[in-house]
Amino acid sequence: MKKILISLAILASMQFADAQVKSVAEATKGIEKALAASENPKKATKGATWMKLGQAYVDAFDAPYGNIWAGMSKQELQLVLNEQPQSVEVVELMGQAFSKETYAEKVLYFDQSGKLSAIEVKNTVTENPLSKAADAFLKAFEVQPSKEKNIKKSLDLVTNKMVQEGYSQYTIGNADAALQLFRNAVNVEKSAPLNRLDTAMVYNVGFIAFNTGKNDIAKEYFQICLDNRYYGSDGDVYAKMAAVDQENAENYLQEGFRKFPESQSILFGLINYYVQKGDGTDKLFTLLDEAKKSDPNNPSIYNVEGDAYARVGNLEKALEAYKQSTVIDPNFAVGYIQIGCLYLNQARGIYEKAATEMDNDKYNKMCEEADDLLKKSIEPLEKGYELAEGANKMVAAENLKVIFFSLREQSAEYEANYNKYNEIVKNAQ
Repeated sequence: MKKILISLAILASMQFADAQVKSVAEATKGIEKALAASENPKKATKGATWMKLGQAYVDAFDAPYGNIWAGMSKQELQLVLNEQPQSVEVVELMGQAFSKETYAEKVLYFDQSGKLSAIEVKNTVTENPLSKAADAFLKAFEVQPSKEKNIKKSLDLVTNKMVQEGYSQYTIGNADAALQLFRNAVNVEKSAPLNRLDTAMVYNVGFIAFNTGKNDIAKEYFQICLDNRYYGSDGDVYAKMAAVDQENAENYLQEGFRKFPESQSILFGLINYYVQKGDGTDKLFTLLDEAKKSDPNNPSIYNVEGDAYARVGNLEKALEAYKQSTVIDPNFAVGYIQIGCLYLNQARGIYEKAATEMDNDKYNKMCEEADDLLKKSIEPLEKGYELAEGANKMVAAENLKVIFFSLREQSAEYEANYNKYNEIVKNAQ
């Protein structure tokens, strides 16, 4: 599964082709000069001294990158980078293919559209330049708060660069570095004079911590999300909080379910919780009943109920719930697709058992039973395909392709339908 961060509604810290980026040597001298000034007792009382130090650290961060930025195309790169890559290879990052170009001082990663997605520099001017820049700008506000407007702009620049660098580090697999960059950005934004909280950024800290097993950090930041009414995609913050705080897991899951009764992550969290606890799933279905009473005309709740019954192995009840979702809304595509998939999965189970059956008569009988289930799945899946859009439409098409492939030798109609859906799936890829 891909691990994807929440996009943040801020500008990326990009360098443009006409920007005056300092060389590494110039940036190093700039830090030395600015540091010397900050250590002078008289100059240290002036906000300008700390602003210059902060800018020197920003320059130090930018220097190894030169005039390139995440988001630029290969055509734009050719205009500003007078250098050929030492090697080019295709690598997989987060389940996606990237073109990796290695240069003398940096490594660039391009996505499939040719956009520069991540930059990895081999040598830095100084350690943690963005954190040092932020500290200097915050010191400037401390000694001269009257310059708040300019200081805010500088702090915005730094947090934008932290976020952009965080995405790059996360993309190339340096989760710990990404985590620290996002945490630093959150802390800077919480400080005066910015005094703000970007909950999407907070979520990203929790997300990375969660995926790297740092449960204490994940719990801290997800709690901040909940306190500020930020719940993630379909309330997944509740599901993640339940995973990192086992003592209060049931409370998080129940509260999350009441707010997001259609959330698959919360639903599966509840099912797993009650099964592992040994109390059965009666409480889960009580919650589902409450959800149906409060919103009786919502087909998605019945779809979730079907998923719950299927998850615990009660296929009869699952089918009943899926069918009810289409009764409530005859145009509810997902309900039809779920009905078809339920029959298809039953057929697959029988085929697997048949493969180990040594008695030929029993084998043939099992195959006939499985074929009948495949045929029962066709009508609801075709109805779902007709009504669905986007990803759900392709789910229906891919399953219909599988079904008609299995049945293609039984009639010319089945073979024609296999060719039809095979072509649909192929063209969508």
